[in-house]
Amino acid sequence: MRWARPERRPGWPVVILAALVGVAAGLSLPRAQATGAVFVDAGTVNASFQVGTCSGSWSAAVAGLAPLRHWDFAAASTPAGDLPAPGLLVCDPSGALSLHGEAEENVTDPSGAIPEVSFGAVALWVQLSDTAATGDLVWAIGADGTRSGLRVSGGQLEVVEVPAPGDPVSVLAQAAAPGPGPHLVTLARAGGDLTLYVDASAVATATLAATGTGDLTLVVGAPTGSAEDAATGAVDEVLVLPVTPSAAQVAALVAANAW
Repeated sequence: MRWARPERRPGWPVVILAALVGVAAGLSLPRAQATGAVFVDAGTVNASFQVGTCSGSWSAAVAGLAPLRHWDFAAASTPAGDLPAPGLLVCDPSGALSLHGEAEENVTDPSGAIPEVSFGAVALWVQLSDTAATGDLVWAIGADGTRSGLRVSGGQLEVVEVPAPGDPVSVLAQAAAPGPGPHLVTLARAGGDLTLYVDASAVATATLAATGTGDLTLVVGAPTGSAEDAATGAVDEVLVLPVTPSAAQVAALVAANAW
């Protein structure tokens, strides 16, 4: 198995510096009590500023869905071999996983397989830096080698399947890949029927050629032995839900990403 290399993303020091520059310019910015300094040419500006705490709405929304898996890439949930970095949520002190478009670059679920009948959806926040190149985002892989999941290619977000071991990847549906910035991508499943959401919008539907009652293993990135490349970008807050979410539940999950 090949682990995706974590990469530290721009974090709180940059945000704090930007906040202080704003204070120096006379802007009114909320911040928790702290004092900092900004050097402007030869001058120094000291200012106190306040910021409210995170609302907790995201954590509450996730808990309400009782996910079978939740990777937030904080120290407590990060698979071995990864390191935390600033996350993709608007108020996120935990980590994110960086994918670099490398062959067979992946994180495989260290907790093992999930019964296929319990696999209602996979949802993940993504921030893609290259949607033109073909790259895998996430797969659910059966013990027999069948698999289904998501990848990007040619500016499209694709629902894909390998219906039998040795078969080529089959594109079941596609929609425009998410634009700049973080987006919640959800692939909901009811039996063999799939619905793809980007943020709160259902953008594509598809039907799997192969379904079963065995176990599925979650892989973020390109599976080991596939000779495929991972996508390029960041992945965060990976959820496996035990039931098929409604459109309203997906929309509520998107809306819960709030300060």
